[in-house]
Amino acid sequence: MVVWLMPCFVLYFCPSQVKDVLFEPVRKTQDAMFFINNPDDMWVPCGPKQPGAVQISMQELAAKGLAKKVCVDASK
Repeated sequence: MVVWLMPCFVLYFCPSQVKDVLFEPVRKTQDAMFFINNPDDMWVPCGPKQPGAVQISMQELAAKGLAKKVCVDASK
């Protein structure tokens, strides 16, 4: 029975859930007020208490021409 219910579940509920999950890192990055410049010269969102944190928004980084250097994932 679960096999028959699964496609219905995927069709009706997953698109909005998938969209929310996919855009969560983007929203966190857009809302971030502190970034750190990692060793790869990428700007990564962080907390205000992290050593080396700089108080700057993503919009300010973009205005300085650093939009391509903003990284959502701290491991990159």
